[in-house]
Amino acid sequence: MKKLKDLGPIIFIGGVVVAIIAFVLLLATPAVVAGNDYVSVNMSGTLVVFGNEYANPVGVALAAWILLLIALVAGLAVIVLDLLKIKLPAIAFLGIKLLVAVLFLVAGILVFTVASAVGGGSLGAGWLIGGILLILGFVACVCPVVLNFVK
Repeated sequence: MKKLKDLGPIIFIGGVVVAIIAFVLLLATPAVVAGNDYVSVNMSGTLVVFGNEYANPVGVALAAWILLLIALVAGLAVIVLDLLKIKLPAIAFLGIKLLVAVLFLVAGILVFTVASAVGGGSLGAGWLIGGILLILGFVACVCPVVLNFVK
């Protein structure tokens, strides 16, 4: 079991990397695809998250993006502190890792609700994959916390 505990930081780094990929996908791909046999409309991720002069941002997408940004900053801070061997109480690291994991989960769930918040259409492939990657990041970030309590 000791070898499994040693994999905890590597699994956490993998979870944060997966969430970074999801972050890029959310901004780079169409969020909502709507249309029929003749016309197709794509709403880009940046339009849905930030809006422009003609369209307001979608609140759910903006909330997911903000939560994801907070989680990525906290996750990268934990990784840097861990790599620099800065001594903090173990419970602080575990608490921040658990917070990062929960924020990934909430952001992933919010990503799946964007299409209904826009008013129709289907979720774009990049946003669908991004939501799945965020939930996978949640699982990867919870693993080190759970492994810490296993003897």
